Parts: sequence; C-alpha cells; structure tokens
Amino acid sequence: ITGSTDYGVAVDAFNSGVIHRFFQKPWRRAELRTVIEEEAQAFRQRKQEAESLHELQDALARRTSLLSDAAELIRKTGAELQRAGEAKPLERRLAVILVGDVVGFSRLISRSDERTLETLTAFRARIESLSREFGGRLVNAVGDSLLAEFGSTVDAVRFASEAQHQMAEANQSQPEELRLVFRFGITIGDVLVKGGDLYGNGVNVAARLQTLADPGGLCISAAVFEEVRSLLPIEVESMGVHELKNIATPVHVYRVKL
Repeated sequence: ITGSTDYGVAVDAFNSGVIHRFFQKPWRRAELRTVIEEEAQAFRQRKQEAESLHELQDALARRTSLLSDAAELIRKTGAELQRAGEAKPLERRLAVILVGDVVGFSRLISRSDERTLETLTAFRARIESLSREFGGRLVNAVGDSLLAEFGSTVDAVRFASEAQHQMAEANQSQPEELRLVFRFGITIGDVLVKGGDLYGNGVNVAARLQTLADPGGLCISAAVFEEVRSLLPIEVESMGVHELKNIATPVHVYRVKL
C-alpha cells in the first residue's frame, strides 16, 4: 500500500517481495479488508498444504526405509537358505518315476492357445489331486510335461490307468481336434533329490518310455512289469528291448493295454 504514484516504488516493491495486489490512495476500506482476508486464508491453506506435503514426505521416507530393511532381510534370508541348501548333501534313493507328456501340444496351441492352456491347467490339477490319492507326489510340471514320484509300482500303474480313464472321459465333451491326450512312462530307478526335484538316470528312462506309448497310453520298463505282473490284473504287450536315446543300457519295454 503506497500513497505515492511513483511507479518506481511499485517496481521496487514487486522486485523485493511477493506482491499480490497494489493499492493507491484513496483506497476503500472494505476492498482492502476483503483482499487481506482472502490472502490470509490463502496463506493458511498454503501452509496447511506444505505441512501435509511434509508429512507425506516423512511417511514416504519411513516406508522406503522399511522396504529397504525388508529387502535386506529377504536378501540375507535367501543367502542363508542358499548356503543351507548347498551345505545339505544330496539325497539318493530308489523311486518309482512317472513322466507324462501331451501328444501334439504345439499343434493344439496353434489352433486354440487359450482353450488348450485352460484344459491343461484343469488336467494338471486333476492329476496332482489323483496322484496324492495313490500315495504319489507331483514333482513338477514344465510346459506340457509332468514328473511324478511314487513309493509303489502298483500305485503308480493304478494312478496312470485311472488318470488316463478320467482324462478320456473329460475329452468326450471336446471336439476331437482339441482333445488333450497324455502319454505316460513308468520305471524304477535310482534318483538324486535336491530341493524337492528329482534327477538321475531313472527320470531320463521314464521320459524316453513315454515317447513310446500310444496317445492315451502307458509304457513301463521290465523292472516295473516284474513287480506288478502278479499283483495287478493288467494286460501287457512286450515291445522288445529298446536302445533309448542317451541311455547307456537297453531297456525291455512293455505296453500296458488300458
């Protein structure tokens, strides 16, 4: 507020402070009072916003610190688990191994990817549940393949038979060109166990056996056949001795007629 009409005074005022309005005499009291009240209210609002922003910045800093602490804890825990896993010796045991694979999966995906993946997910859930009923364990399922472990050859063959039966029934409602059909291979072998996964020659043999099975079928090794032949009312067909890829010892293969 100035009583001078010298615009130099006004310029100096603007340059030296924050000027919101400029009044010259004679000013009206009511107008001056209104402007001051409005600016006071705006000042209080700006102050409140600044305080709120400061509180948000503090809260963000605290959360960032908590996240940093959590990340460090996860890193340390992961490192400890890794060291513990590396320190734990590999477990070796004899197991009944089943490997399954979908017939023509790439062709099915190319025709109807969403529908194929939906069906595959449903079948996997059914297989995992069924394997537990027969005392087995679904070790992993990568892509369209699966690996399961059983403690008994009888339970493994029963599981494979029942799984193929249930999936065949489920496929009845699907068009033939979109049906998801598995092949299974079963053998007994010495395996290494690490982190719940199975490794070893037995897994490789089971994987090769499933490639010899018919769509919707099952192939077993001679070792499995000798154990179940007198315990299960199954019909088998000898496929002779096969030299399986990357397997040093030839394997006598039997096709189970489901």
